[in-house]
Amino acid sequence: MNMSQVAKAQMTGTEIIKPAYGSEMPKWGNALLPKMIGSRPIYWLDITDFVAYAQDGNTTVSGIQRVVANLIVHRAMADVDVIPVIPEFDRQRVLAADAEAVQTLVQLLQGGSASRETIRKALDAVYDSRIEVSPRAIDSYVMVGAFWIYYHHDLLIRLRMEGVRISLFIHDLIQIKNPEYLSEVANRTFRRSLIDVLSVCDQVLTNSDFVKGEVEEFMGRRLNLSLPVTAVQLPTELPSAVQSATQPSRFSALSGQDYVLCVGTIEIRKNHSFLIKIWEALATEFGDAKIPRLVFVGKWGWNIEELKEEISRTKAADRWLQVYNNISDAELDYLYENCLFTVYPSFAEGWGLPVGESLARGKPCVTSSATSMPEVGGRFARYVDPFDWQSGLAVIRPLLLDRSDLAAWERNIRENFKPKTWLAFCQELYDALKAFTWPSTRPVCNYRFSPGTLYDFGEARLPRLDLEGDLMVTARMTRSKGWGPCEQQLAWANEANATLELQTVLPTGWLVDIYLCLSSPAPGARIVEITAGTSAKTVVLAVRRSVHKLTGCVGDNGILTLAFDFKTNSAGKTVPAGEPLFGISSIGFADVTVPDHHMRLIEALTLAGCEVPHPVDDGRGEVLDPVKGARTAIEFLSATAPLFDISALWLQLARSSAKARSWGWASRFYARYLRAKPESAAAWKQFGHVEKERGRFENAYVAYSFVRHLNPGDHEVLSHYEFVRNVLRER
Repeated sequence: MNMSQVAKAQMTGTEIIKPAYGSEMPKWGNALLPKMIGSRPIYWLDITDFVAYAQDGNTTVSGIQRVVANLIVHRAMADVDVIPVIPEFDRQRVLAADAEAVQTLVQLLQGGSASRETIRKALDAVYDSRIEVSPRAIDSYVMVGAFWIYYHHDLLIRLRMEGVRISLFIHDLIQIKNPEYLSEVANRTFRRSLIDVLSVCDQVLTNSDFVKGEVEEFMGRRLNLSLPVTAVQLPTELPSAVQSATQPSRFSALSGQDYVLCVGTIEIRKNHSFLIKIWEALATEFGDAKIPRLVFVGKWGWNIEELKEEISRTKAADRWLQVYNNISDAELDYLYENCLFTVYPSFAEGWGLPVGESLARGKPCVTSSATSMPEVGGRFARYVDPFDWQSGLAVIRPLLLDRSDLAAWERNIRENFKPKTWLAFCQELYDALKAFTWPSTRPVCNYRFSPGTLYDFGEARLPRLDLEGDLMVTARMTRSKGWGPCEQQLAWANEANATLELQTVLPTGWLVDIYLCLSSPAPGARIVEITAGTSAKTVVLAVRRSVHKLTGCVGDNGILTLAFDFKTNSAGKTVPAGEPLFGISSIGFADVTVPDHHMRLIEALTLAGCEVPHPVDDGRGEVLDPVKGARTAIEFLSATAPLFDISALWLQLARSSAKARSWGWASRFYARYLRAKPESAAAWKQFGHVEKERGRFENAYVAYSFVRHLNPGDHEVLSHYEFVRNVLRER
């Protein structure tokens, strides 16, 4: 980079690129800076879930991760720079990673033969390459993975306000449309995240026309929202793999055997029990020795206890069932190539990748007639009712008896089916991003807020609104400045000057009465001045929860802006650093000329004060929700009989909260456990990990120091210890 470029970078007045940690810039970062000074757009591709997938010990790719992987491999198709990012949403930082280092990681997982140690080293290289970047107004932030894994999406608010386009790829709405196949916690998390992200994104992409229709219907009926939605159908090809004429050794049980293949995570939604019933019926009619083996390929997933009991009861694994997990692409290719045909009786899919993969290999597929699968299989697949296993038997039994029909079907597929390649998919997706234009000015939040309705900042009421079929619009993503993440019931202001911006259906200059449900985090009065247009009012928060009313004016383009100026607490003292200043749980406004608006808001506020949110359970008795965790703790602590190991409870709650990425709750529960069990090196280690995730490196350093003292043989903790120590040194 020459001196004029350096000067231009300095003239921006902001640090558009800097090391993620420390002062040393990775080599690739120096090459990125001229691109960020230039006028070509950059697509910042969020790969967080792919990295998390690799961190979890997976050694192959599947499903959503395969999409992310191919977009990295084929990034040159974009005709612009595509930079992978691993954002820190809690700290609102966009951290870019070297695309070459990420591609190395991708290729290791695509190969399927790399050891976990090799993958871990590749992951370390990706993390070491990270730099902090500031996306520009001409750039796009692209989320193609599991967007719901984040605890909050406040970083997207900031990016939107800075003019960055936000594009979201939705794979399915199963948690919304078919919640019975997933846990309540998973459904609740997905629903909240989807509503939040749709409120700030500009463009939606889907993997099928079926999902496109579902997304448009959901946005229109449940959010009163209209966004451009483009379907980019997924490929129907298997990844390139080294084909082998010899049978891999792990498939020795299939030697000399005919078999029918079913590929996909082994979970309740995939409907494997459907096939167990069919094969048991076939075995009863013809005998075990005269029927082909049934082969399941996939990881064991959620809610499969009944399936495992059925496999055990029928002794299927000893007779005609074979199950394989974590196979490579080459091994999967072998299984496809040598099977009689494939089966895929899933209840619900966003696409149905195994259907397309089967046809791309020239193999017939008997699949479900539900949701998107007919879109994938078209006239080349045969269909069954996934709720009627006998309909499946009626299709599969003739194929086994009349192999000439099966051969003719296979010949037709091989001669006429034209698979869509990953290259074509990536080209279409990048073209869809390029073709989209967005307005230069946008409100903070896409939702249009109506008078007479109370809007929440928490998520507690969303399950009820969903069940009752009401609009699920919230005010969560109207927090343009000065707020911490939304919690279960409310959002806390963490800066003295905080702002809300609501896009209303009212014209500029319209007078409204605004109702606010505010909270004080601690005893004693807190004074806040609230300005809405040309009107201002000072309120005193003297109790935990109070309702306040002020008159305001709708601004330009129908935007109602509220500015909060925190003055002082009752003693006139400064609030301790890190302590929230005040909270807001709901907001509503009324046209001053319409009494009905006021009555509806007063009624809603009254009813809201009487509601008690219910705890969430995932159906297995595990505590996964922090609200339930706190209540369970209170119940246990209030028990008089010495039946409960309280320290064990704190540990359970800490682990569950960490699993749900609720780092604040995990930190509290680990701290309580460690007060009772300070000798637990394992707990100190996990506490350190949690504090590092929260950016509290001092606490993490202390925790890791205890681990080194209590368990000198734990060499793994040393890298974490050195990392946080270096961070603290560089501050």
